[in-house]
Amino acid sequence: MIIVTRVAKAALEKALAENEDLDGNVVPSEPPVLVDSTANLRQPLIIKVDTPQESHQT
Repeated sequence: MIIVTRVAKAALEKALAENEDLDGNVVPSEPPVLVDSTANLRQPLIIKVDTPQESHQT
């Protein structure tokens, strides 16, 4: 979790540095990183993908 946070933060800082002249928005140099300490990290990540239903007209 820590490594992912560090990589994401580095990628965000790089993107902000590359695009700072585009829109002039002021972004804090260190955005807050919120970690849900109650999350059970041992639970598997389940992603449900709904397949489109084919409609057959007769």
